[in-house]
Amino acid sequence: MKTTNSKRLIATGKNKERYSFTVKNRYEYNYKKEKLVVELIEEPDGFTILSCNGVRYPVEIVSRRQNHYEVLVNGVSYTFAVETPFSLNRNKLLATLNPGGGSEPITSPMPGKVLDILVEPGQQVQQGEPLLILEAMKMQNSILSTVSGQVVKINIAKDENVAKGAVLVEIK
Repeated sequence: MKTTNSKRLIATGKNKERYSFTVKNRYEYNYKKEKLVVELIEEPDGFTILSCNGVRYPVEIVSRRQNHYEVLVNGVSYTFAVETPFSLNRNKLLATLNPGGGSEPITSPMPGKVLDILVEPGQQVQQGEPLLILEAMKMQNSILSTVSGQVVKINIAKDENVAKGAVLVEIK
C-alpha cells in the first residue's frame, strides 16, 4: 500500500467561500486536480516574491494572527484563514451554538486620526462602500467596508486617534 505525506487544508475568505487543497510537501499543492509548485522567495533587496509554477509575483504579508492572514499580492489585498477540515467543522459547530455572534470587524490598516464617520448604527452598507475617512501621514484615506451588511457598532468617534488594527466599525 502506497502512503503519501499529504495534508488536506481549506482556505476560507471573507465572504465564506472555500478553497480546498492538499499539501504534498513544502512546495507542492494540489487544487482542483492541478499541481501547483509554490515558493516564497526572499530577495537580497528585502522584497518577498511568490513563485507559482514559475510565475513570480511581489507579495507582502500585511498581517498574520494565528491562522488568519492578510497578504498583498501584486498590489491586491487578500484576506483568508487556513483551516484543517476538523477545525472548520468545529468553527461551524461553535457558530450554531452562538447564533448572535458573527459580526465582521473593520479594522484600521494604519495609525491615524478619524476625520469623518460616514455611517451610523443600523445603516445597511455594501461591500466597497466608504465607512469613514482616516487621516494618516497628512493623507486622507477612505476606509471601505469589506462586507455587505448592517452596521451594528461604531467603536470610534470623530477626531479620535486610532492605532493600526483598532476595530473601527462592526458589520453583521
